[in-house]
Amino acid sequence: MGAWGIKALESDEGLDVVSAIGQYIEEENISVFNLQQITQQLVELGFMTENLNEEEEFLYDNSTIALAELTLQMVKKEPFIYEELKKLKSYNIQKEAIQFLITFIQKIDDTHELVALYFNQETIKNYLKELVAELIELEKNC
Repeated sequence: MGAWGIKALESDEGLDVVSAIGQYIEEENISVFNLQQITQQLVELGFMTENLNEEEEFLYDNSTIALAELTLQMVKKEPFIYEELKKLKSYNIQKEAIQFLITFIQKIDDTHELVALYFNQETIKNYLKELVAELIELEKNC
């Protein structure tokens, strides 16, 4: 596990998510960031789970957070620094997909490896709260 910042996209696992999405959009020739389809693809590849009662898994937590970060980047029209994602020109964000991200991230607590391994647990917990708050605002606009 390599990380150089607090965000999921600032970790090796987060970059694996970017790579998987990039491969998917290349293979399917996709230019629209469709959150529901991308979520389903990440589930099929084993990066995420749809089962909110699934046993805690670092990869699921990190991948879900990475997808939330990418979603917010897309909606805010922040340019992607990842070459693999530069083909994405527009987005389609479904309310249900946002609700899933919110619910999943809200379940991440001290018992999760993502929090337990972080050197400053309050910092990561505050970051997750801020991320959820941004997703809730996005959900209101869907």
